[in-house]
Amino acid sequence: MPTEAASARQRQQRESFDDQPQSHFCCCEFVDRHGQQGHLADASALDKVLHGGSCTLETLRGLVYDLDDRVRLPMHGGAIHLGFCGMVPLLALPVLGATATRSARDLARLAAAVPLALVVCAHFESYIGRRFFQLWCACSLVLGHATLTFAVGEHVLFLGWLLASAAHMAAAVSAHVAAHGGGRVVSGDGERAPLRGGLGARPDRAVVWLGFEVRADNRPAVVLTLAASAVATATTAALSLGRACELQGANSVLQLARAAWKADESSIEMTLGVGGALASLHALHLCARQLREWAREGRGGEAVGGVRSPSPWEPSELESAKGVTGEAAWQQSGLHAMDNL
Repeated sequence: MPTEAASARQRQQRESFDDQPQSHFCCCEFVDRHGQQGHLADASALDKVLHGGSCTLETLRGLVYDLDDRVRLPMHGGAIHLGFCGMVPLLALPVLGATATRSARDLARLAAAVPLALVVCAHFESYIGRRFFQLWCACSLVLGHATLTFAVGEHVLFLGWLLASAAHMAAAVSAHVAAHGGGRVVSGDGERAPLRGGLGARPDRAVVWLGFEVRADNRPAVVLTLAASAVATATTAALSLGRACELQGANSVLQLARAAWKADESSIEMTLGVGGALASLHALHLCARQLREWAREGRGGEAVGGVRSPSPWEPSELESAKGVTGEAAWQQSGLHAMDNL
């Protein structure tokens, strides 16, 4: 029986392969959790159970793992693993959207419960897998823009819709660049060289919602992704809530909320507006965090040739031997007075 650490390691290896499509693979081929090349049309996952194998708990557990490994999305260069958890956003988002349009109280309950549930899930990202969060963000953006286009678009300002479309496209392109190594530093042997020295040398924690690790080399693309997502969702929210106010004859969003709560009525426009507002706030929060880290990296020196040049306040070997930290060395150098300028 595979341990939790082994399962997590296998999932990381599989996701690492999924991020590097193989040009010689057809859309349905993949490398399974056993390291073997397979095809979605194969039935090897059921062989041990259907051909006289012992039906033990370990066999059934392995069968579930194999079935989870075969929940994949056919793509150019090989099938991308989704898994059972990765399928949840595809099924849950339409259901949640339909539920939120039934009444204002259902919309309020979901607006409070869904973000809280996602925050809890983010703490268990190592167990759930990053595909869940990637698909949640991607499906939310795609579903939101499709709803804006086909259900609300003919009643809103065209320039607003065009801005939302351009922001969605920019977010998708920059996320692809950030995930596939845009701007990364490469050493002479072709491998990625770790940045050393300075405050920006240590790799940042993974942004769960994007599904890939954020480092100094891809942070500009990550910031652009989050900023474009914030613009797209905020524009969608503004257009949708404006249309909802027009339908209800309200002069402001507050008046719309009071009338909707009193009548316990909801609509597609209100659901899209509330969802877009929550998503834009979250994207702005993540963008602010990345901008803060980017500023700290800028103070830590610039990367040249795969090695980050040491900053003036970076501790020397003698200071490190004496236990002087980077912050203390920076303060002792007197350069902290520059912050007051």
